[in-house]
Amino acid sequence: MAQAKEAAAGRKRPAGGDASPAKRHKSSGQPQGKTQGMPFFQGKPEKAAPKLLSRKEQKEAVKGKKLKFKKNYATIQETVLLWEQLRPKQTTTQEKQQLVANILKKLQGNTVELANHHSASRVIQWCLREGSDADKARLLGEVRANVVELSKSKYGRHVVQKVISLASKEEVPGECSVRCPAGGGSHGSVLL
Repeated sequence: MAQAKEAAAGRKRPAGGDASPAKRHKSSGQPQGKTQGMPFFQGKPEKAAPKLLSRKEQKEAVKGKKLKFKKNYATIQETVLLWEQLRPKQTTTQEKQQLVANILKKLQGNTVELANHHSASRVIQWCLREGSDADKARLLGEVRANVVELSKSKYGRHVVQKVISLASKEEVPGECSVRCPAGGGSHGSVLL
């Protein structure tokens, strides 16, 4: 019976089966519903178009945000620039010693914290490799108390490995044997 009425009206049934045809709204040019009688609102007011920044200005904006939100960003960037001067083979030994001293001056007091960062850990490893014995001893003094913490770190473990590889045989047992906490699976001293 419903099919006969639809056929008489000249409408086709939807492909879904018994579903009724889609509802048709009166097209009065005004939106339907609660807004009837109210002035038509076109959405949010338009904002001024954002100023297009050049690539250089975009980089400066990103750098400003990183300086604001990342704790040691400026220190890391400064040391990486010095490290880039330290890396070439053409750099003389005297220049390397001076660059390492400048880097260590910037890292002083934050070495353990910075050893947990990707680039800063690489810089510290180069300082251990290229530095004088006094520089190595100074770095070792800062790292010594936190060997266990650094050895568990994603990037700090590389610094600990470099310390061990550059230390003399007499220094390794004294520097690297530590007591494991009792809660761990193994007890006693462990050579890192």
